[in-house]
Amino acid sequence: MARFPTFAIFYLAALFAWNVYRAATQAFTTDEAYSYKLYIGVEPFNLLHQFDANLHVLHSFATWISVKMLGLTELTFRLPSLAGCALYFWATLKITERTQPIALFLLTVNPLIEDNMSVGRGYGLALAFFAWAFAGAIEEVPRLPRIGLFLALSVACNLTFLFPAAGLIAALMIQHRSALIRELTGPWLVIAVLFMGIPLSRLSPDALYFGAPTVALSLQTLLEHSYGAQHISLEGGVIAGAIFLVACMAAALWAFRKSERFAFLATATFVLTAAAVMASHTVFGMLLPYARTGLYFLFLAPLCMIPLARWKAGVAALAALTVVMASTNHSSYYMEWRFDASSREIAQLIADRRQSSGAVRVAAAPPLESALRIYAQMRGAAWNIERANQWEPGFDFYVFYDDDKSIQTLGLHEIYSNPVSRIRVATP
Repeated sequence: MARFPTFAIFYLAALFAWNVYRAATQAFTTDEAYSYKLYIGVEPFNLLHQFDANLHVLHSFATWISVKMLGLTELTFRLPSLAGCALYFWATLKITERTQPIALFLLTVNPLIEDNMSVGRGYGLALAFFAWAFAGAIEEVPRLPRIGLFLALSVACNLTFLFPAAGLIAALMIQHRSALIRELTGPWLVIAVLFMGIPLSRLSPDALYFGAPTVALSLQTLLEHSYGAQHISLEGGVIAGAIFLVACMAAALWAFRKSERFAFLATATFVLTAAAVMASHTVFGMLLPYARTGLYFLFLAPLCMIPLARWKAGVAALAALTVVMASTNHSSYYMEWRFDASSREIAQLIADRRQSSGAVRVAAAPPLESALRIYAQMRGAAWNIERANQWEPGFDFYVFYDDDKSIQTLGLHEIYSNPVSRIRVATP
């Protein structure tokens, strides 16, 4: 294995425990609440009746089973993601075995990756299966049917992983200079029929509504969420992305000529994935990755950097990178849903102040109403929670962002403020 197998195991065990803690203690997010409304809180066959960008087929079905068997809590809703976390950490150990020890940290400290190791969405589980496919691809004798199976499961968990799956398959075909399509696509077809066939038959162009309209914005979100920053410029993101892509193309060409299997697979998969994403955007007008929908790039990019660890200067640079990323991790909120961090506290506040069984009217700034509704359902509470596009009198509670000045016209009394989510609650 790596030079420090015992340390690696304890490190990943501690990181997994941290993700379990986050899954159990962090409030439901808007996207989880929306998923519950569409798919998890209804009959399972609703998974087959409509396709929405929120549907992560295999993950959504696993979440439905978890919630139906164990009841609805934050932890039960996120158990499939925690399973993905364990699988992903195991895959990173296997990859580290064949590369450099620094790989273990590069692949596990990115804050956006860590967020998706516990939040109840399909990106983390999809990344776990893709990581297993990549780990299999760098073996001395790749077992192609198994790689195809892992890639198919990855795409079944989240459709965005179709791009890196296609990139890895293309890289394997180039590297082996043979027609691998039969061995790789057999598992694809089986999984596609079982999990994706019927839902995708309901796919319409407007169903894939989440993403970035420009390359600059796409790169900006990936960089900002990787380093916990909020001030990376669009121009800086484009320049950094362009330099990295050119470097990857040069590295892939060099690795191919030198028969460096790992370096070639990592860089070629990154380049081919980026090419597939850009082709879909240019030809079909599909939106580009926005933060979590480009999670695979945050796995592939560090893989491209790992060969730098052959030199001391490279190790120092990669170590500095891991420290920067690790320092931006946190346990009080999910980065993309920071505004939801206080939803559970707010629901408890409403319950404590209204002990009677009578109906309660709550006006919430969008999209804060989604998470509050799932907490109302968990409590069996008769709360009428409305999305407040503009503020009106007549509600018992008002939930709003701390920079919302328009609510001051109602002359409300503030009863709650959260510095993390930056959400406030007021009453008449």
